[in-house]
Amino acid sequence: MRWVLAPQPSPPKWLQACIQKSGFRPEIQSLLLRFPFQNPSEYEAFLSPSLKNIEPPEAIRNLTQAVQKLHRACQISKRIAMVSDYDVDGITSMALMHRFFSFFHFSFTPIFPSREQEGYGLTEALVQRILQHTPTFDLLVAMDCGTNSIQPVQTLRAAGIEVLIIDHHQHTQAELPDAICVNPHTQEAEHSTSSLELCTAGLVFKMLHAWLKQLRQENIPIATSLRLRSFLDLVALGTVADLVPLQHDNRLFVHFGLQELPKSPSQGLQELFRCSGYDRTFPLTTEALSFQFAPRINAGGRLDRADLPFQLLIETDPCRCCTLAQTIEAKNTERKEIERTTLAEAEAMIAQRPPSLVYVLYQPHWHLGVVGIVAGHLTRKYHRPVFVLGQQKDIAKGSGRSIPEVNLVDLFQKAAPYVLHWGGHPAAAGLSVTLENLPRLETCLHNILSQQFLHHPPEPTLPIASFLPANALQPDFFTELERLAPFGQGNEMPIFAVKKIIVTHPTERFGKQGNHLRIRWDHYVAIGWGMGSECIPLHQPIDCALRLGWSYWQNQRSLQIQLLDWRKSQA
Repeated sequence: MRWVLAPQPSPPKWLQACIQKSGFRPEIQSLLLRFPFQNPSEYEAFLSPSLKNIEPPEAIRNLTQAVQKLHRACQISKRIAMVSDYDVDGITSMALMHRFFSFFHFSFTPIFPSREQEGYGLTEALVQRILQHTPTFDLLVAMDCGTNSIQPVQTLRAAGIEVLIIDHHQHTQAELPDAICVNPHTQEAEHSTSSLELCTAGLVFKMLHAWLKQLRQENIPIATSLRLRSFLDLVALGTVADLVPLQHDNRLFVHFGLQELPKSPSQGLQELFRCSGYDRTFPLTTEALSFQFAPRINAGGRLDRADLPFQLLIETDPCRCCTLAQTIEAKNTERKEIERTTLAEAEAMIAQRPPSLVYVLYQPHWHLGVVGIVAGHLTRKYHRPVFVLGQQKDIAKGSGRSIPEVNLVDLFQKAAPYVLHWGGHPAAAGLSVTLENLPRLETCLHNILSQQFLHHPPEPTLPIASFLPANALQPDFFTELERLAPFGQGNEMPIFAVKKIIVTHPTERFGKQGNHLRIRWDHYVAIGWGMGSECIPLHQPIDCALRLGWSYWQNQRSLQIQLLDWRKSQA
């Protein structure tokens, strides 16, 4: 892996002056100089987050109209159905709506598509189920889906059902559905970068914010007692899980949402914390949301039904929460085993093929609920775009993950003749392909990338923020670094390098299969997750790429040094 040192920034003089006065260490100052702050107030707002800096919800096109539609429907007791995707973003969006509706004694019917029977989003199959409901619905709200559901929306409208869409996915059709559509990506030029970065949970929060303001203007007595900030527990969870940039409003949502999560009013979340082993006496991190909580919430929708984690998030009875959490924990364990088996089979397929710039992998028995996770593992391992597909009826369906050098939206636009349906983001997308087109699709994708890279695959790189002296690896350094948090997509945790480390103790391997390692030098210890096969020399100088974090054990907090890569030191 090639190490790439971050280039020296050329910041404006006002920013240099602000940072020099800050008192931060030089390494932290160097990081701050790379942020694209536009003015001193934006710089100060970054270091001192405040919910007052959230952009007004009315700036999002159609949002005010959507609020009026929902508000009127609730006033005259129209029958409302809500549909959402079965991932964390969709489930938390539905839970946000439920919390708000319950507070004001409004009601709606939550509906989640069946992954196996109805596919993703607002499909014709799901619409047919909705139309069979008695009594019929007057209004359907589609969340985290619907932007490209032209025909399904037309079917609903023909049946006399109004449609409201709240979504953040790219618009891939020539036209928009016949519905009120709250999706900044359908009119990108009219929206700020902050609005374009929102996931659906963030858009729903914006809408609830605007709705609450309207209720307060109408002097609804209980509206003044609703603390909307408490809703940020669910917004933070959906935002981190959906891998949207943690910048602008998203950063504020996650910053304050991490504070709200330990005291969340959701009994189900509290039970989820207990099952995952999270110690609420310590601060919550985006890493915990990504790797401990999001997979558990996702497990229901991946393997069974998304209404299972949704019920957990809205349940108020502690005993019922315990039962639901245990069921979800079992589903997550099952998901891990299916994922492990699928990953092993996929890696065996790659080993039997000649090297390629892209892999399209298909097995009819692969579970559609884990193909996206497996594609992510393979993309990181081989540094290639990878598509992993199972089968639904006579169609291959699955997910793809990409590398920074390849935009999947651009890729699919060029390979459109070989794909039945697709949708997603530059880094992740879902797709449906006829079985006979699978080899043609792989050939087409390979040819496109061959032209882009001139037959030479891109080399994986590791971005190095700066080189540190070994004595900088102290808790107080990381405490200062945390002023730049929350870390995540678009604001990644910095990677630092330390030169000429002398490992003085034999490498220790641990984990069930010895997959991880521990190295020691001086009085430092570093953990290399998944690096158990590395042969690190003793008593020879090496350079190490490291990431810093906290480790919690037995009510104690200590600095954890994570080893990401190493190389022999140059003379």
